[in-house]
Amino acid sequence: TLEGPIARFRMLGLFALVVATAVNVITCAGYDLDAVGPLSTVAGSSVTVFRALVSHATGTANVLGTWSPATTVFATPNAQVNAALGYQAVRFQGSNTLPTAAFNVANDLTVEGTGTVLTVNGARVGVGGDLTVTTNARLAMVNGDSVQVQGAVTMNSSVASTPSGGQLAARGNLNLGGLAPTAGGTFKLLLNGTTARQTLSGMDAPRVAPRVQIANGLGMRL
Repeated sequence: TLEGPIARFRMLGLFALVVATAVNVITCAGYDLDAVGPLSTVAGSSVTVFRALVSHATGTANVLGTWSPATTVFATPNAQVNAALGYQAVRFQGSNTLPTAAFNVANDLTVEGTGTVLTVNGARVGVGGDLTVTTNARLAMVNGDSVQVQGAVTMNSSVASTPSGGQLAARGNLNLGGLAPTAGGTFKLLLNGTTARQTLSGMDAPRVAPRVQIANGLGMRL
């Protein structure tokens, strides 16, 4: 068992847990686990850190044990994503295509950084907190894609996301200044909150308006 307090644990080469081991680093100034090289853990192992910066192309593909950093940052483009892991919060700082499987994040999902595009790729994405697409990043969706957000959706990137299909559902408020659906597409917004009236804002600029379905019995506010 490796335990904190450790401000930053940086691995330039292979980080491998080859026996059932726990990594538990509690305090952090910066990232607790900075994995520049490939990550590899066996079944029965456990990694519980405050933040994990994943910078190798293999991403979390070879993580077979429990993975529960408070935040996982995919910092390199096209890093492999093991959708079976129990992600808490996730930040994509490089373009990525999600595996065609259920991809669930218990808390917030953030897509950020100039040129970053997160492609849903037919996946069913569940976000337990907020979805944020910001700082020149984009979210790419086509027919068959599904994103369900339990919290708020903020798309304020200066480079607009242009989904052509799929469904983005949210239970919280939506600020969609960085959303411009493709003309003639089938992209749909579903407002399905249950505890309060939802606010839809940021759609005042000239653009193609998305189809909107209101399934919130308390209504919506523009």
